[in-house]
Amino acid sequence: MCCCCGCADRSTIVKVACGAGHTICLDDQGRLHVFGTNRFGQLGTLDKQVKKVPFCVRDAKFFGNQVAPRFEDIGCGENHSVAISSTGEVYAWGANKHGQLGLGDTADRVHPTPLQNFKKKTTALACGSIHTVYITSEGELYVCGFGEHFYPKANPSATGTGGGGIPGDTKKDEQNFYYEPTIIPFPNGDRIKQAACGQNHILALNCTSFGGSVCLGSCRLQRVLTCTLSLLSCVYSER
Repeated sequence: MCCCCGCADRSTIVKVACGAGHTICLDDQGRLHVFGTNRFGQLGTLDKQVKKVPFCVRDAKFFGNQVAPRFEDIGCGENHSVAISSTGEVYAWGANKHGQLGLGDTADRVHPTPLQNFKKKTTALACGSIHTVYITSEGELYVCGFGEHFYPKANPSATGTGGGGIPGDTKKDEQNFYYEPTIIPFPNGDRIKQAACGQNHILALNCTSFGGSVCLGSCRLQRVLTCTLSLLSCVYSER
């Protein structure tokens, strides 16, 4: 598939991710091509206008006047988008009401924004409706966004460490939101290499020789498969 969305040269699309109404494509040169709904800035085009044809997000203005990174992976939640650069840095944009971007607040972003508070080299990602999963080169799994089913009951005074909540905010309805990437401690010390998200659950593929899978969410951190797996996929429905 060749790109025809305004880039000076033609390129091949190598990966596609879809949200509720928007689509992100990644080409073989590490560039983003976006189209669809944009109410929350999920296209990363510095505005909130619908794009009916693919638009190439490549200029420095979309990255804080910095050189655009070369991306290697992409993901879409319901109304947010995330991407991993070739150096393992995470960028996120779009809806952020529930902290799903992992930027430490609830402000939406209209352009790809680096997670400067997350220094881990990231090798894989996955998005649920309003939560995001990041997997590091060390096999650790981090989650941000709506985390009611993923963590113990939150301590509203903590953030970024499994507690959740904005510092100083003691609202009970904020306790299930995690505004920074928060590590999931696996009981068996599993090292994770891939994950897939549903609306309220996560499947994580570990690095053991048998390729087992661990489920987080409604199944309460149970090992659900012991067969060899190479690919995970989940779906979610409207809330």
